[in-house]
Amino acid sequence: MLTTFRKFQKGALIVVTVIIVIAFAFLYSDFDFAKGTLGSSDCVIKIHKRCYRVEEAQKLARFQSLALNLGMGQFVRTLTGPNRLDRDPTDFVMNMLVLRKEAERLGIEPTADEIKKAVPNLPIFQQMPWANGEYMRRLVAQFGLTESDLASLVKDYLAFNKLQELIGAGVQSVPAIVEKDYVQRNQIYTASVVNFDRADFEEAAKVTDEEVKKYFEERNKPEEKAPASVLPEKKPEFAEDPNAAEGQPEEIAAAPGATTPVSADLAPLMTAPQRGFDYIKFTPEKLAEDATQEEKAKSGIAFAKQVNRIYSELAEEGADFAEVTKSYTEKETSFKVETGSFEPFKYDNAPEALQGKDEILADLFSGALQKDAVSVPHSAEDGSYYVFKYSNLVEPRQMTLEEARPLIVKALKAKKSNQLASDAANEALAKLQKAIEEEKSILDVASASNYDLVSLPKFSEADRPEAIEDPAAILESVRDVAPGQLSKVAQRPGGKGYFISYVDKIEIYKDETKDANLRVISANAEREEETLLFLAWLKQRAKDSGAARNDSILNYPGS
Repeated sequence: MLTTFRKFQKGALIVVTVIIVIAFAFLYSDFDFAKGTLGSSDCVIKIHKRCYRVEEAQKLARFQSLALNLGMGQFVRTLTGPNRLDRDPTDFVMNMLVLRKEAERLGIEPTADEIKKAVPNLPIFQQMPWANGEYMRRLVAQFGLTESDLASLVKDYLAFNKLQELIGAGVQSVPAIVEKDYVQRNQIYTASVVNFDRADFEEAAKVTDEEVKKYFEERNKPEEKAPASVLPEKKPEFAEDPNAAEGQPEEIAAAPGATTPVSADLAPLMTAPQRGFDYIKFTPEKLAEDATQEEKAKSGIAFAKQVNRIYSELAEEGADFAEVTKSYTEKETSFKVETGSFEPFKYDNAPEALQGKDEILADLFSGALQKDAVSVPHSAEDGSYYVFKYSNLVEPRQMTLEEARPLIVKALKAKKSNQLASDAANEALAKLQKAIEEEKSILDVASASNYDLVSLPKFSEADRPEAIEDPAAILESVRDVAPGQLSKVAQRPGGKGYFISYVDKIEIYKDETKDANLRVISANAEREEETLLFLAWLKQRAKDSGAARNDSILNYPGS
């Protein structure tokens, strides 16, 4: 029998080997044999036939947060995409990988020495002169990254700047467009406005119990739910604030850390998450009233360095935040030290000491700050600094119908009153437009129709009087509107309602520095054109690379 086995041994081993190879090919293939698409659910991004799985993609996503903290705003905005309004970093990661490949292909490879020299010139050092190497190390570590990762990010940043420069080489602004832009910026408008405030229509917007129940049931279908981002843009939009979303008063936004649906129209009604923090606050000593600017600057830098040194101790791996903070309350220092804690609170219901400090709150409620982590130092208006430890979390939960009822009623009334205001504005526009066509007095027609035509102070792109509410919206509405004509119906920011502008007169401001201003406008136009060219080039390179993505990186466990 042994002789028989040896006779077929070679053939049997070949068959077994083939079976094993095929099995592993199926097991580790990025292609989804069931769906025939990008691949298995853990293949987040695919570029040049290479799959970037969840763990690697999540690490690269943290490059976006680090880049923002380093002041690389243009780099992040361009790679994230100009139309990406949320904090989903998936497109950023995909474009960064495309950028790396193209930089390598074109021979744009910043050296280690160039990277080292570039770090001290990063925007963060202009924004925070006191930042040093230790601060940078702690900042990088806060995002679970290393100094090697920082070097990779700086390398990408340098390659991005070089590529944008090369692609935009030779770009020149069009004189006629520059002149038109200059005229628009220097036009002085005399105008009037008719407002249709949404609040004025709320009483007429009735909401029934059946509508409330239907709204609640549609928002809480379990099969619609999917994981959501925990990263706020600036101010998170919570379920408790149905009017938070600008221009969308009818929506109740889901809380960060909660679950949101694939469709934003079906967001489940969740309570907002609550976070609690321990903190230490450092307040500098007051200088003499006759202190020079140089003395003030030196004192500020010295104080910031002391804060940074203490922060290093607080953020040290294994450090006991309570013990370290206690030790500094017992030491004699040249500055005041306070410690304390904030019980769990919602973003939009912060303790009095943090109210109005939106940047601090956005960081404290950011998904980048993990529980038990220590924040970077945050400056306050009085020159003091806070360092926080994220010590407690109250998870969001789904609301009951009774809890949600006031919010649903408010949201539905907002939606209905918004529609009523829109209808009224469009009806008014038709009447006023007809008056102009029939050469009637627009003031008389407005008065007869009970439209309050309010005269505005003279305004321009450069001069926006404080008396004008929503000046940016007003300016946008009158752009390209001739004297004696009406604007289209325009919407006020924040879903406050609608308005119609009437342009009485346009004058051109006499500018003695016209040539200098034309040069500035021309330079800005060229930078914008360079960015557009780079975006078009990047889009084509991504297409050529076969770049594809699955769901948002934020929707995978561990994000």
